[in-house]
Amino acid sequence: MSLIRHRLGALACAAVLSLAGAAHAATFDFSYTFAPDGTGYVNTVTGSVQGTQAGNFVEGLHDFQLWYDGIAFTGVTSVTSLDGGAARLASVAADNNLVFSNDDFSFTFGFAQGYGDNGEQLVFASDANLLEHNAASDLGATSWSLTAAPVPEPASIALMLAGLGLVGTAARRRAR
Repeated sequence: MSLIRHRLGALACAAVLSLAGAAHAATFDFSYTFAPDGTGYVNTVTGSVQGTQAGNFVEGLHDFQLWYDGIAFTGVTSVTSLDGGAARLASVAADNNLVFSNDDFSFTFGFAQGYGDNGEQLVFASDANLLEHNAASDLGATSWSLTAAPVPEPASIALMLAGLGLVGTAARRRAR
């Protein structure tokens, strides 16, 4: 009987330690609000993406979900950069380097360095189905937000499970 308990204890410790490893990918939410166009209309792109945080950047982007003016776009299959570098998001909008697009390029959203009126960054969004809602603006007159979604780290989950195991063990010993 004690051999079974010993093996179960070792298995539980191994499970807790495997959960305690560093997190690899996290979910990041982003929002971009364009400056009002000539009619006063304000375009907004929101979404979420999986990636790995490296300093101020989020790299290794995958599993995109995008909305343009509240309309969900499905089938976003690629993210690239216009300069051939790594596609990445950044907490500072001017450091973003990417273009999201779907299969047939009917929807695109991206940041283009050096394309603005004075060589600054140009941000654009276009939807072939909503021609009146296409947007482009220089970065200075817009609003950008990138935040990590609140997801518990594996180490936090492992610590919680270890604590529950200790409480269970103490209660079992007290009952005897």
